[in-house]
Amino acid sequence: MPWPNVGLWQWSATMRGTEQIQMVAALREADGGAKSDADYAAMAQRYTIALQGEDRIAFAADCNRGGAGLTHTDTRIAMGLLMMTRAYCGDTSLSDDFAMGLQQMTQWAVRGGVLYLSDDAGVQWLFVPIVAGKATAMP
Repeated sequence: MPWPNVGLWQWSATMRGTEQIQMVAALREADGGAKSDADYAAMAQRYTIALQGEDRIAFAADCNRGGAGLTHTDTRIAMGLLMMTRAYCGDTSLSDDFAMGLQQMTQWAVRGGVLYLSDDAGVQWLFVPIVAGKATAMP
């Protein structure tokens, strides 16, 4: 499977076993449900990865930005030391969780236009491509 070596991808969902948690729901839960669905959808757009060729990844984690070197095979991925700004994004931000989780990802696949990153515990993060400034819908 060819590495999707360019493009911007938005974190759309997390899968643990058969449970799929949409980012909007995760943000709502972290925040206590005080905002509208539109607000949570806008917040979800702040968690993205940008694949930069064969050996670099950049990311946005809420109000923080970062990047790392990476290596990959047909199914495996390993990221080098993550560099990230350390701004305070608020008590309910998932910025640190996103960065720490991204560092743990060891497998990748693209199925149905969705990029799957997985860790060794079986947790999968689903990323949808951003086209013309908008995340595409999950198939």
